[in-house]
Amino acid sequence: MKSAKTQGFIPKFSPMTEKQTHNFIGVIMAPDDKTIEFLEGDVPFPIQIIQKRIEVMNLPISFTPKALLIALIMTDGNPGKMITVLIDCLDNFLDDEENPVEIDDDKLSMNLYPWGFYNNDSFQQYVETYLKPRKVKWGHIY
Repeated sequence: MKSAKTQGFIPKFSPMTEKQTHNFIGVIMAPDDKTIEFLEGDVPFPIQIIQKRIEVMNLPISFTPKALLIALIMTDGNPGKMITVLIDCLDNFLDDEENPVEIDDDKLSMNLYPWGFYNNDSFQQYVETYLKPRKVKWGHIY
């Protein structure tokens, strides 16, 4: 099955707000993932959604804590946008479903979304045209 981009989806991106940029830099500057730890019961809901989808659907992907926080910042904590990040990561980084992939902060911020996350119009077009009608391989996750 083709990706949305190979089917003609050309997204437009929104630059991060000042607050998002401040938070993003704080996460990126953390020395390593061992300094970021989610305490039981203290995990933001959008991150729980991604973690549960990965667990329940037995998806061959994992995210470092930094990557999850970066996704949370870029999507402004919107659960639907967080699921889109999961789908985009599966679509762009998973070569073989037998070999799991780990998404880190570099893959997410430098490779997948170097210009920021989709603007609202692009996000809506992506969901309505490609994800809901399941025109992309991982669309059923949405």
